[in-house]
Amino acid sequence: MAYKTPQPSVQAFQDADQQNVVKRIYERLDSIEEATSLQSFVSGRAAPAPPQAALTVSTNPTQPGHAYIRITNPQYLGTNKNRIATPIQHWLIASPSPGFNSGVIDFGKTSQTYIDTSELGSGIWYLQLRSTTDGKTFNNPVSSGKVVIP
Repeated sequence: MAYKTPQPSVQAFQDADQQNVVKRIYERLDSIEEATSLQSFVSGRAAPAPPQAALTVSTNPTQPGHAYIRITNPQYLGTNKNRIATPIQHWLIASPSPGFNSGVIDFGKTSQTYIDTSELGSGIWYLQLRSTTDGKTFNNPVSSGKVVIP
């Protein structure tokens, strides 16, 4: 368990000038946390969910049972998101069910953006991607739609 440094109340400072300095530091820290999508050690807050990445799955009929998964980080989507390229982890799952309620295969969290897998085998699959910067706060899922692996 990580130690969280308590954030003292500005009321702990009796001088109004000192209170204003501390308030300004907290405001600037909040701005930095927002801009970097990271949280400071003082606030203990969770980082915001990152912008959506794109998910593309392709297959090759000459390679039965293989799927090629490509994840495009948001800074490369032309959306002006994640401009400072905060490191993003992706959590990828697959299921033969579009509702992801049976036979789910968990690929785990990774910062990789290209996955060549034969783990799924041949058949109809659906893939889902969620992204995070802190390992706790995830964005909404992006789904691949129906993928037929030869």
